[in-house]
Amino acid sequence: MAKAADFKKLYGQLMDLTCKEEVFNPTGSIILDAVISDGRGLPEGVFIEIASESGCGKSTMCFHIAKKYCAQGKRVVYIDTESGVNSNQVKCFGLQDYVDQMLFIPVRLQTYGEVDDFLSQVLDDPEVALIIYDSITATVPGRLTEKNVDEMNEPGVAARLQSNFLQKFKARFKNSNKTMIFVNQLRTKIAMGYGQVTKLAQAGGQALGYYMDVRLMMKKVKMLEQNLPGYEKPVPYGCDLAIWADKNRYARPLLKKVITIHFGKGISNAGALRSVLEYHNVIERVPRKGWRVRFNNEDIYIKTDVIENFIKEHLQYFLAIADELG
Repeated sequence: MAKAADFKKLYGQLMDLTCKEEVFNPTGSIILDAVISDGRGLPEGVFIEIASESGCGKSTMCFHIAKKYCAQGKRVVYIDTESGVNSNQVKCFGLQDYVDQMLFIPVRLQTYGEVDDFLSQVLDDPEVALIIYDSITATVPGRLTEKNVDEMNEPGVAARLQSNFLQKFKARFKNSNKTMIFVNQLRTKIAMGYGQVTKLAQAGGQALGYYMDVRLMMKKVKMLEQNLPGYEKPVPYGCDLAIWADKNRYARPLLKKVITIHFGKGISNAGALRSVLEYHNVIERVPRKGWRVRFNNEDIYIKTDVIENFIKEHLQYFLAIADELG
């Protein structure tokens, strides 16, 4: 019969493992940090899903987070199964120096088997802090690559492989210091029966939602446009996105905030501040005049193209107002 002291030792070991202090790393975005963990950043050893429609800036967001990690001397591995990462993107986001220093490592893989073999080795690298998987829904079952398109009649094979993959790596990541971000697409789910409604839903099997610690959803609110020489109409340079956590173990879920993405640059904290000030009528969009800004108790007008630069130039002033507004 086991002694009481043995049980105390067993319980103590398990409690130390379960109740250990969480470690967080900032993402470089005040809105993203707030949605994920009440401002603390990305927790270590967890699975995080980012899902939205195509063209909303998911990859841009991931590059922004990766750059913040690399700036702290932490290694980031970017698994590209969509063959979407190129040298021009790496240079635009200012990641080329980190590639040369082996801090940002983009790898192009295709099948679940290739990703499995690669991750099994990456987990042994103590310098890797973040793994970005863009995207899990674009990963192909290995045996399907050897078949003719007409012979690919295996319903559910991708979902089964995805479930096995997540089940294998979930426990191994939880006990490590590595965070993994899964990029996912929202697809149109067409109503097929009475009482059903056509809606946007995450691609992939049900296991993806089950194994995630944080599931971030994004929806486009409005495009940000600017007038450029030689163009008759305003040209989009970014967008405002509604972002919320559909599932969250580190903060309250389902609270929507607005995050600003600048295409080819990253997440704009000045854009986030603009959204807050606009909501509280400190600044207001005026047709044909730009933005009306309440500045030093006076109303001034700022051109649409430079409103965020104006906020950056007077950042402490507007931060103080935002703090007063809560």
